[in-house]
Amino acid sequence: MFSRCFRHFHTHQIYRTAKLKPYQASYIESAYAYVLKQKANASSHYQEQNSLSDDDEVVLLPPPNITGKLHIGHALTIAIQDAICRYMRMSGKKVRFIPGMDHAGIATQSVIEQNLERIGSRPRELSRSSLLEYAKTWEAGYRAKIKEQLQSMAAIFDWSQMYYTLDEIRSEAVVDAFVRLHEQGLIYRKSRFVNWSCKLQSVISDIEVTHMDVKHGQTYTFGDTNVPIGYMYNIAYPLTDSSDGYIVVSTTRPETMFGDVAIAVNPMDSRYTQFIGKYVYHPFDLTVQLPIIGDIAVDPDFGTGAMKVTPSHSAVDFEIACRHNLRQKQSIAYDGTLMNVPVMFVGMDRLAARVPLVEQLQSMGLLLLVKEHEQTLSFCSRTGDLIEPFLLPQWYIHMQPLGNQVLSLMQTQPLDIQPSKFLKQWTQHLNSMQDWCVSRQIWWGHRIPAYQVLGTDEWVAARNLSEALEKSNGRPVQQDLDTLDTWFSSALLPISIFSWPHCKSSIPPLALIESGSDILFFWIVRMATLCSHFTNKIPFKKIALHPLLRDAEGRKMSKSLGNVIDPTDVVQGTTSEKMVQQLRSSNLTKRERENSIRQLRLKYPNGLRPYGLDALRFGLLRVLRKEHNLNVDTQDFEYAHLFVTKLWNIFRFVSIHYSQTKEPTFKGQTTYPVLIRGLRSKIGRLLKSCNDAFSANKPQDAIPALYDILVNDICNSYVTLSRAAFLNESEEKQILYVSFLNKALKVILNVAHPLIPQITEVLHSIFEPNDPMLLVDHPFPKPDFLAYPIDEQAEQVVTEAMNLAKVLRRLLKEENIQQSSKDASIYVETDLSALSQFQTDLEIGCHCRLFFGNLKAENDLAFGKLVVSSQTVLRYRLSRKTLSSSVNVENQLCKIHDRLATVEKRISKLDKNKTPLHIQEREIAIREELLAMLHKLRPE
Repeated sequence: MFSRCFRHFHTHQIYRTAKLKPYQASYIESAYAYVLKQKANASSHYQEQNSLSDDDEVVLLPPPNITGKLHIGHALTIAIQDAICRYMRMSGKKVRFIPGMDHAGIATQSVIEQNLERIGSRPRELSRSSLLEYAKTWEAGYRAKIKEQLQSMAAIFDWSQMYYTLDEIRSEAVVDAFVRLHEQGLIYRKSRFVNWSCKLQSVISDIEVTHMDVKHGQTYTFGDTNVPIGYMYNIAYPLTDSSDGYIVVSTTRPETMFGDVAIAVNPMDSRYTQFIGKYVYHPFDLTVQLPIIGDIAVDPDFGTGAMKVTPSHSAVDFEIACRHNLRQKQSIAYDGTLMNVPVMFVGMDRLAARVPLVEQLQSMGLLLLVKEHEQTLSFCSRTGDLIEPFLLPQWYIHMQPLGNQVLSLMQTQPLDIQPSKFLKQWTQHLNSMQDWCVSRQIWWGHRIPAYQVLGTDEWVAARNLSEALEKSNGRPVQQDLDTLDTWFSSALLPISIFSWPHCKSSIPPLALIESGSDILFFWIVRMATLCSHFTNKIPFKKIALHPLLRDAEGRKMSKSLGNVIDPTDVVQGTTSEKMVQQLRSSNLTKRERENSIRQLRLKYPNGLRPYGLDALRFGLLRVLRKEHNLNVDTQDFEYAHLFVTKLWNIFRFVSIHYSQTKEPTFKGQTTYPVLIRGLRSKIGRLLKSCNDAFSANKPQDAIPALYDILVNDICNSYVTLSRAAFLNESEEKQILYVSFLNKALKVILNVAHPLIPQITEVLHSIFEPNDPMLLVDHPFPKPDFLAYPIDEQAEQVVTEAMNLAKVLRRLLKEENIQQSSKDASIYVETDLSALSQFQTDLEIGCHCRLFFGNLKAENDLAFGKLVVSSQTVLRYRLSRKTLSSSVNVENQLCKIHDRLATVEKRISKLDKNKTPLHIQEREIAIREELLAMLHKLRPE
C-alpha cells in the first residue's frame, strides 16, 4: 500500500502540485524503510564487505548487555556515534560502524538464575551443563531482541561485521590472550583478600566496588533487611584470670566476633601492656579462650585501643594473625550467612544478625557503649550488596607494566581525549594501576583456560586440553571451574573485531571510541592496556566521553529508582498502563518493580505521545549540550518534535508554492533582496557551525544553529517577510524567493541528516526523485563564504523586521486596533533605511497600515511611543482612554529598567577569570541595547 503511494509521489511529481500530508512520525519511518529498500543497490552504504581493511575508518559500538532491552543511555550513545559516522561518510571517508553485544557474564547469570527461580527451579542445584544449556536458549531470544532494537535505531551499522563477545572469533581471542599473558608472566594466581559479593557469590574487581562515607549512625536497607550502620560498639571480653576484670574491645562489625582468634593491643600502649600474654573468654563461648597479643598495627586512638582479631574476614587482621602464628576461623559463609556460630545464629544472614546479636550482648551485660562513628562502607556496584573480604586464590593481571606501555606509546602516538579534563585522570590511572582480578565464580562466560596439575599446586595455561597435557608433561590436569571477568573479552574488541590473532595484516587503530564517562576505567583503559600490549599501538585515535543521563530531578537513571525511559516508548508512544505491564514482565526484583511502577505512574500518568525516532535522537543530542548533568525530560523531546515538524511543514509550504509551469531555478543576480541576503548570510554561518561541531565530534553543537535558521530565520522570518512576493509580486520574483528557499532547505537537509536521518532522507527522496543515492552518500556541505557571504547588515535588517512584526502584533492586540480603523495607521521611525523594504509584507502579515518616517512634532501628544529596539520606534495614535497620558511610555520604561537591573545583576556575578569571553560580551551587549532603548523612549 505504502510503496504504491510513494511511487505515485515520484511518478507524477506530486510534490510540485499538491500538499504533503501533515507530519506523522510513523509515516516517516515507513517511508524511510521504503527508501532504503529502493536505493539499496545504488548506495555504497549497503555494499558491505566480508572483512575490514586498513583504509577503513572503524567505529565500535559499545556492546549493550544481552540482559534486557536497550535503554535511553544506549540510544544516546548510538545517536552520537551514528551522527559522527554519517558525517565521516559524507566527508568522503570509508566508515565501518560495527555493532555488537556483550554476553555480560555476572549480569546474565543473575538474570537467568532469577528466571529459573520463578519457574520453581533451584539454579544452585543444577549442574554446569544444565545451567548453560538453559542459558543458551535464553541467550538466543534476548540476542534477537537486542538486534531488533539496534536495527530500529536507523544507524548505519555494518551488520556483516556484527560481533558478540561469546562468539567463536572473540572466544578464540580471549583464550589466546590469556595464554600469552600467562606465558609472559603477566597473569598469575595468588591467594589474596578479595571483594566478595555474597549476592553474586563471586569476586568482583576493585573498580566494580563503590564506596559510601557514613558520617553518622543511620539505618540502611540491604534487600529486605534494615541494618544499623555508622556505629561503634564497645564490647567487654572477660579476663580468664579475674572474676570481674575484662578488656573492652571496639568494633563496627560485631557480627564477625564469632571468627575472633585473639585480642590485639599496641605494645606501646601503657593501658594494656600488663595484659599482653593473658587470655579472655569469648563472650558467647566460655570454653574458648582468646590470647591478648601486642602488635604495632593496632591504633591506640581507635575506639578503646583494643581490637579483636578476625583473620578470615579482614586483611589487616590476617596479617596480624600471620605474624603471631594464629589460626583462622571462618564465621561467614560465601552466601553471607553465619557459620561456626551458636545455634541461635546458624544460617542467619550476617547483616540481619547484627541487631539480635547486639541485643543479646546487652542482655548479658557485655555491651558497654554504642556511639555514632564515621566510617566508609564498600558496596557491589552491580547489586548494592555490602562487600565481604575473603581470602581466596584468584587469577590476576599485572596492570602497571601495561599502563606504563600505554603512557610510553602516547609519546609518539598522540591520543585525543575529550573533554580534555579526563586526560589528567587517564594519566593518573595509568600511573597507579592496581592488579586486575579477572576470575569470577560463575559458569556463564569464557571459562578460564588454565589447568591444575592434579595433586599439586601447579597450574598451566593452555588453549585446549591437549596443549595443557603437553605443558604438564603428560600429568593429569583439570580445568579451572571459574570464568573470566566479562570486561576481559570486551577489552580485546579493538583487535578481536579484526579476527586477531589470525589477522594477516596490521591492525589499524579505531577512528573513535565514544562512550559514557562512567566506563572510562572499566572498559576504555582496559582496551588501551591489553590491545597496546599485543599490537604495540594505541587501539584508537580519539576518545570522546559524555556524562551519565539523569532524570528531570537530576537523579541517575536506574531500574531500582524506576526512572528509566524506554526509547521505544519515546519513539512509538505508549500508555501508562502498558509501561506498567512492561515493568511487571521485566527482570527487576519484586521490590524494584514495585518502586518503578510507583514512580512511573507519578511521572507519566498519561503515558508518552509518539515522538518518532528523529525526535528521540535530536532530543537526546540536545540534552547532551547541558554538558555536566544530562537531565532528560519529555520537554526535550517536545522541543525536538517541534523541530522535525517545522522541517516537514516548510517543505509542505514549498510544495504549495512551486510553479506548476516552470522549473524553479536560482537565477544569477548582482543584487538580491535584503531578505535573501540575510538568509544567505545565515546559511554561511550555519555551514561553519556545523562543520566545526561535527569535525570536533560534538554533533550536539550543531543544534542551536540548525534550530535557529529553520525555526527563526526560515519558518518565521522568511515566510513572514516574503508574503508580498507570493501575493502581489511577479512570477519571476516568486520563483526567485521560492528557488532560494529550496536551495537553503537542501543545505539544511544535508547538514541535519546526521542528526535526524529519517525525515531528511525521506524529504530528499521526495524532492529529488531521480537521485539514486541515499543522502548519506552525498557530500557534507563545506563552509563557502563566496556562495554564502556573511552580510551582517542584511541579517540586522531582517532581525529588526521580525522584531517589528512581533511588536506590531502585540500592539494591535493590546490596543484592539482594527485594520479598518483610522487608528490602524502606524509610523515607523528607524535608523535602518532598508527596513522599509518590508513595508508591504508587514502590512499584509500584521493587518495594519505603516508609514516610514518621523512624525511631525505637533502630533506628539496624540501619539504613543513603543520601542522596538535601540534603532526603531513605533508611533501610534492613542485611544481616547489613553489620550494625553504617558502610561504606555511609563510602563515600557519600568519594564526596560527591570530587565536592565536583572542584566546588571548577572554581570556583577560573572567571574571574569572563569566565564567564557563570549558570555561576558553577550551580557554587556544586552546592557548597551537596553540603555539605547531607554534613550529612545526618553532622550533627556
